[in-house]
Amino acid sequence: MKNRISISVLTGTFFLLLLALSVSAKPFKANERVAFIGDSITHGGSYHTLIQTFYATRYPELSILCFNVGISGDNAQGGYQRASLEGEGIWESDVRMYRPTTATIMLGMNDVGGDQFNSAQTIEALNAANKKQLVWYQANYAQLLENLVKLGISDPILITPSPYDQTMVNEKARANLYKFGQGKNDLIRIFYKEAIALKANKRDLQVIDFNTPMLAINTQIQTKAPDASIIGTDRVHPGPDGHMVMAYLFLKAQELEGSVASLELDAPSSSVESTYNCSIQKLHSIGNGLSFEYTASSLPFPTAPYRNVATLIPFERTFNQESLVVKGLSPGTHSLQIDGLECGRFTAEELEVGINLALLDNAPQVQQSNQVYALSQQRAKLAAKIRTVVWTIGYLSKIKGHNANDVHENQAMIKRLLAGEHPEGLWSAPSDYVKSNLRQYLQHFDAYDAMLKELEETSESLYALAKPDVHTVQIIPVQ
Repeated sequence: MKNRISISVLTGTFFLLLLALSVSAKPFKANERVAFIGDSITHGGSYHTLIQTFYATRYPELSILCFNVGISGDNAQGGYQRASLEGEGIWESDVRMYRPTTATIMLGMNDVGGDQFNSAQTIEALNAANKKQLVWYQANYAQLLENLVKLGISDPILITPSPYDQTMVNEKARANLYKFGQGKNDLIRIFYKEAIALKANKRDLQVIDFNTPMLAINTQIQTKAPDASIIGTDRVHPGPDGHMVMAYLFLKAQELEGSVASLELDAPSSSVESTYNCSIQKLHSIGNGLSFEYTASSLPFPTAPYRNVATLIPFERTFNQESLVVKGLSPGTHSLQIDGLECGRFTAEELEVGINLALLDNAPQVQQSNQVYALSQQRAKLAAKIRTVVWTIGYLSKIKGHNANDVHENQAMIKRLLAGEHPEGLWSAPSDYVKSNLRQYLQHFDAYDAMLKELEETSESLYALAKPDVHTVQIIPVQ
């Protein structure tokens, strides 16, 4: 993991910088269906799965659904094509197939191009090529927004693309697209200013900035380890840790910070002093300890996704506190048992200060949260199969004279491509990645409708699983 995050300490000042860079966006409403439109960073990434997991665990009554509508290699032009109100083909109906009520857009990494950094012989030539890319992006991005309005989505959330890492110094990294003092991420930031921000201001749309705070993280990391990055060695795709950072930035921008739940009890009087987002029943003393029924309105967030980035983002402190405070217990060690399972042993002093139930690995609500996360990941794997079908149709549609909406033509063409043909319309012969996707298409295309149905069923199961249970909690002195 040396090419990713390897720094273990960040200062409190840097955390404040991250918070200052957050941009406000409205939280999703009950029963919202959110299409996350993007390129390969969305297609193969997990930030939307983590956001889905957060909404399911924190707001299980709202039934908010997040859908992966990313396509590897896509750009704003492909985005507006896929967000069409017309046409029954899988490509042009891709966005509307999920019946979205809102959407997010993170496109730009491919729109800025890259070849110009290799081919330009002068700064003037590079600037001219960059200007051409910008004009093309502006037009296509505007068309995407117009198409979303036609689909009934007038207020999408615009996301600045995550960074292209043009500062990492690593011999294993892909060649850097940087020339004449300009790099690919510099151009992405110009696109943000000259296209995304302008459209947001004109239409009064919300913007969430991934690029700036992730650049700040990289600056902090690379000060001590120039070969490290929150982005992979391809300089483009964040790994799981980077996607956790992106999810944090998204949720922070939606101003969803706050505790999972909290309760404060007084042992001598067997009374409840305060609660937040939970209820307490049947509180009574048992010897020198306590027993009560505890029902939280939310589940904690699973700790595994953010464990590696705990020094980069204050996710636990900001979003994952399930606090239990018990005052006045007899001195000594106490066993905390939930539903008959010992979840930890704590001194009276520790319980008086407060413990975070979200960190108790074998606590029933934590185990339930892990199950929700596992089902979210299962749902993401199903979505990935659907994405491959859509991606393949988009890829085959580039072939001159080919009808990518005809399954039989696709089967015949894929056979030719796998045999090594390079038909007119494709920029290059199929790579191993392309061939893998083509094979997956052959495996899954006839189950496309069934997979969409299964995705909906899994979504229903996700929220059924996320419903919090009543737990019996006992705090018993250890003899």
